[in-house]
Amino acid sequence: MRDAAAATCLFRIPLSDPSHLQPRVINTDQARLYGAAIGAVKEEGTLRRRCRHRPVQYLNNIVQQDHRAIKRRVMAKQSFREFQATRRTIEGY
Repeated sequence: MRDAAAATCLFRIPLSDPSHLQPRVINTDQARLYGAAIGAVKEEGTLRRRCRHRPVQYLNNIVQQDHRAIKRRVMAKQSFREFQATRRTIEGY
């Protein structure tokens, strides 16, 4: 998604939902279009002006990092030799 209009729409949809709280901080990777999209959403009033934008790619990886513990165990084992061992390991997690 490297289109500014698509990025603006990406922010507009969850921010316009009244059941979601307004964020204090938005973490994104360092793509420039996110800064422009957040500025556009702030100007239209969907996002409050005091919301900070932190373009740090490592802070945005919380969802992607939730599998770190699994990856660490699987890497220690290197690979699964049979399907049943794989199934038991995944059931354990």
